[in-house]
Amino acid sequence: MRRFLGSPTIWSFEVLNQTYAIHFMIVAGFGLKYGSHVSVDLFTYKMAPKKRAYVEILGYLLFFFPFCIVCILQGYRFAATSWAMWEHSWSVFSPPLYPIKTVILITFLLILVQGIAEVIKKIFIIKGLSYD
Repeated sequence: MRRFLGSPTIWSFEVLNQTYAIHFMIVAGFGLKYGSHVSVDLFTYKMAPKKRAYVEILGYLLFFFPFCIVCILQGYRFAATSWAMWEHSWSVFSPPLYPIKTVILITFLLILVQGIAEVIKKIFIIKGLSYD
């Protein structure tokens, strides 16, 4: 807008940041489904599939689920506080921030659901069943 029409916009930077934030957070569960998150398979890459499934279930129970639960609880507090005060950005454009902060809670709920699905897949592997 600034280069072609000679009229800069005060809203474009914040709208683009919020759009990117929503996109980045919402696809986290999708990334978990397709294994695109960073993982360290240093110890499990030589294991048999059943042993690997046991180790991955243990990892989900010890690390993933507690982390998701803490993030859901804190995300709820974060979003509820933002909604209670109708929080807006400090910029001149001043867009509302409470919808974006709510996306944090939604993101971790979706990741938790996908984590449960991943554990179910691992259980199918242990039992020798196909989950496709």
